[in-house]
Amino acid sequence: MAAASGRSSLNPGTPDTWSGGTGNWSVAGNWNNGEPGANSDVTIYSGGSDYLSLDVGSTTINSLTLGGVANGFNSQLSDAGTNQTLNITNALNVGQNGYLQLTGATSTLTAGADSVNAGQIYLYNGASLTINGNFDNKYVVQAENGTSEINVSGTLTNES
Repeated sequence: MAAASGRSSLNPGTPDTWSGGTGNWSVAGNWNNGEPGANSDVTIYSGGSDYLSLDVGSTTINSLTLGGVANGFNSQLSDAGTNQTLNITNALNVGQNGYLQLTGATSTLTAGADSVNAGQIYLYNGASLTINGNFDNKYVVQAENGTSEINVSGTLTNES
């Protein structure tokens, strides 16, 4: 499976695609292969408006592609203001219409491989993003000054 950056993902998992519309991560019927788990290569990009709330407390997936090319719609993943932990074994790829917002005081998202952001990532109230690899930021990453943080273990390329 090719990542949004054009690089191949490591250890391909089971594709699991959001069905579209508004809903919660935990509802198995909102996904083509049920609620995502550790082997899931998750895609949230239906081509329309996607508003998804991470509502499971803590979960691990293989990879996450949030959004795709700009098409007049948004693909949004949020923690809805509650503390959530999302561990991604491999890459996080945020497309041009992707929108990630973490506002829970201890919400964390960790990606275990080189990742790309061409969309928008917002961290507030102490939420954090960790990339264990290189991070290519092409558009917007905003962390609330003093309380939220972004950690990159490799090279940060900031093109925004």
